[in-house]
Amino acid sequence: MNPNEGEVKDYAKKFRWIDSNTIKVINREGVEKIVDIRNGFKEIAFSKVPLFSEITNYKHFYFKSESPEISDTLKRLKINYQRHKSAYNLEGKRESW
Repeated sequence: MNPNEGEVKDYAKKFRWIDSNTIKVINREGVEKIVDIRNGFKEIAFSKVPLFSEITNYKHFYFKSESPEISDTLKRLKINYQRHKSAYNLEGKRESW
């Protein structure tokens, strides 16, 4: 992710602090990464966000995404699928709930 190649505001919309040493960021192709900033920006984990190209209107990918209408079941399922894949592949949450 090079700020010279894209709009910096778009990068800010796809960025989240996990803790004081770690960030989660998504590039324009939809690859989500967890990066350790104290260890030379070492990549800890990465995963492709499923159906990323279908996400069009969001103010911030992690925090201010618009809630779909109650009747829009397909959109709600897609959002839950994306969150599940991120938790499973990227964060390693594989315990049964």
